[in-house]
Amino acid sequence: MKNKGVRNLVILPLYLKIEKSYLSDNVYSLSEGENEKVSKVEKARQLREQVNDLFSKKFGEAIGMNFPVKVPYRKITTNPGCVIVDGMPPGVPFKAPSYLEISAMKKILESANFIKFTVIRPFPGLLINNQLAEQSAA
Repeated sequence: MKNKGVRNLVILPLYLKIEKSYLSDNVYSLSEGENEKVSKVEKARQLREQVNDLFSKKFGEAIGMNFPVKVPYRKITTNPGCVIVDGMPPGVPFKAPSYLEISAMKKILESANFIKFTVIRPFPGLLINNQLAEQSAA
């Protein structure tokens, strides 16, 4: 006999209780109780996702968008001086979240309100306010 009305039921483990974080409107964190156990791998994955979401939001703001934009980490790091990232915690360099230590990601989330991207010199292919950088310079 089939259960009518039950579609795509997803059951989450009881120890995963997700709450909205005080850090930023778009950043979420896990709340941990005494008996709750989340693996280090899962914690690291969640932190990477949160930092990536934060950077995407800040990068979107820097290029005049009202929504998160995928951060071109490699282009930013290989074109020094094109995009400046201010407000990073002391001793934490800007790089893709997958290359950051857990402690660095936590510090970045604690400094979320201070982090700001500024486009100094657009690199080829960068869209600013929905226009290619080369077009806006012409």
